[in-house]
Parts: sequence; C-alpha cells; structure tokens
Amino acid sequence: MTDLFEDDRLVVMLSEQSPSLQACFCELADYMNEFSLGGVFQVFENIKPFSKLSLGMVLNSDTLRSLEIFKNLTNGTEQGTLIWLLDHTNTGFGSRLLKQWIARPLMDREEIMKRTDALESIINNQKGLVIERLTRIMQSCPDLEIWLNRIHYQRSKRKEVYLFLKKIEEIFDSILGLREDVVNDTLDSHYLKDMIWSTRNLIQDQLREFRTFFPMIYSPAAMDEKADNHASSYFNTKFFGYDKIQERLDEIDHLDNRLKKELIEIRKLKDSQKIGPRSMELQM
Repeated sequence: MTDLFEDDRLVVMLSEQSPSLQACFCELADYMNEFSLGGVFQVFENIKPFSKLSLGMVLNSDTLRSLEIFKNLTNGTEQGTLIWLLDHTNTGFGSRLLKQWIARPLMDREEIMKRTDALESIINNQKGLVIERLTRIMQSCPDLEIWLNRIHYQRSKRKEVYLFLKKIEEIFDSILGLREDVVNDTLDSHYLKDMIWSTRNLIQDQLREFRTFFPMIYSPAAMDEKADNHASSYFNTKFFGYDKIQERLDEIDHLDNRLKKELIEIRKLKDSQKIGPRSMELQM
C-alpha cells in the first residue's frame, strides 16, 4: 500500500478529499492489489475527477441498441451499424478505443474540434511521410494490449515476450526517426504534433532504460520454444554482468566434462572386472 504514495501529487490530492473518500480509495486499492493491478494507482494521470468524465455523453444500452451503434436490430451483427461504417482501424486495441469513443461521444466543443482537426490532418496527409510511416508500423502490429496483459499475468511464452519487445522497439524507432521539421510541415493538427512529441519525450526519458533490455536478448534462443537451455541462453553477452555468468557457465562445462570422463572410467572398470553373478562364482 505504501508504494501507491510515492507520487507526491497523489498524496496532495488525497489529503484534500473527505475521510470517507480516502477510505474508499484505500479499499479500492486493496481490492485491485488482490489481482496484481494496484500499479494503476501509481500513474497519477489515471486518476481523474468526475468533472473530466462529464466531457463525454453517457449512452445507455437502450440508446445504443435503438440507434444500432454496435449491433443491428435485424440479426444482431455489426453489418450496417455505425461501428461497421466507421471502423477502419488496423489494430485490435485501436478498434477497442474507437468503440469507447463512439459509446461515449464528446460534448466539449474544444475537445471535439481537436479530434476533428486531427482526423482532417490525417486524411489530407495520408501519402505524407509521417502518416505513411505510422500506418505501416501499425498495419503489421499484433494486439499489443492483449500481449501485455498476458505478460503481466505471467501467461505468456518467452517467444511472445520477445516478439512484444521487438514490436515495441520498432514503434520506438519509427517515432524517434521522425524529423521535427517534417512533422511540423506535414501535420496541421497541434493535437497530433503534441501527441508525437510527448510520446518521443516518454521514450527518451521514462522508457530510456527499457530500450537497453531488448538488445540483450539472444533472438534464436527466444524464438526456439523447444530448447532445454533457454533460461541460460536467453540473454547474450550484452546482459548485465554477463562476464560472471559466462564464468559460471565455463565452470559448469568443466564439471560436466570431468563427470563424463569419470563415467567412462567407471564403465571401463566395470567391464574389466565383469561384475555379475557368474563372475562372482568364478572368483569364489
């Protein structure tokens, strides 16, 4: 529980709330910790007042059904619905985000104009370097959101972990490779520009150490799910303190060779003495 209060902003925010709300927050944090999800409270940006949530219109299930937003009234499929018409996303997590936006449409004029300007900028610059590069990397992107959940709950294989890190690294390289002058000349939307620059700053600052992990992985061992020595061969020589690991591996190989030689000598001794019931009788 103490880990949740490492961010001073969270402490200040909670101190300004009523005792009942503070107690409610602690109970909710304990409940989420039971599912190993307490970390969501460590990101202060995840905590928003209800006034922010009111920016979106709440559509109840009857409204969604009557307007045929996600399912039609004929056979209950997406054919002919609003989501069927609008969903041209390239990724699973993009499709889910679009459904959230449609189910909770914006009401704030400024926020609506930001999103509209961003869409207009994308449509007008589909052939531009920035949009084309980001589109290309997204088209070949697996459902990273689901993969991340599998990794979090320790249900992923080492191959999936490697492919997840590989794709994240590709996305990072694509964003870091965008030149500032090209982005400013290509995109008219300040909302899109801010999104790109904030993502770049996140990569270069908070995720800087993350980028050092991927080059440490030995890809053949990561992709081979049948290898018996995957635990010892998963990382390459760039891994932290690999010289000590190599020293231990050399010691293991040395002991293994000594053991093999000893077994050979034992077999020779056994053959020379012809150990068995008949040989024992002859010796008597």
